Amino acid sequence: MNKKFGFAFLIISSLGLYSCISWVPNAYYYGIKEGGFAKSLKKKSKHPKLGKPFELIFTSLDGKKIDTTQMKGKVILLDFYASWLPPYIRNIERMKKIYHSYQSENFQLIGISIDTNRTKLKEFVSNHEIKWPQYFDGRGWENQVLKDNNVTKVQSVWIINKEGLVVDTNALSGIDEKMNKYLSK
Repeated sequence: MNKKFGFAFLIISSLGLYSCISWVPNAYYYGIKEGGFAKSLKKKSKHPKLGKPFELIFTSLDGKKIDTTQMKGKVILLDFYASWLPPYIRNIERMKKIYHSYQSENFQLIGISIDTNRTKLKEFVSNHEIKWPQYFDGRGWENQVLKDNNVTKVQSVWIINKEGLVVDTNALSGIDEKMNKYLSK
């Protein structure tokens, strides 16, 4: 019995020691040693464009002139995306549902593509029957709208309210409640 207890104690204490030792480099790597953990618990700062006007004038992929400054009184949903990104390909049906759900109201959806190949993007838009205007400048991650508006990730969805101000930079979370809120104002 003593040998079994001693062996179990050896195994358990070895695992405990290993977990303590392995935690130290991880703590350093993830910045806990330098306050990274404490920083991660703090509320993230708001996006610098929140509450600011959003203005964009461009010729859409289908040749139509789009001017968001002329859309006062409409809620605009901006969809920053890349057609080649697998999560977006899975998400396109959701965007189509949103478009069809709100299209009869004071609403406009605009796609902001970071694609670099116009032909492939046009094919994607056609194959998925995307009806809303598409911004495309062919510059990929150097896309001017991304740079001008501090957009750091694709598959971001923003809401611009009826006054033309950015009111949400993470709109997919609770989208229906948010759209109803801004459309009813």
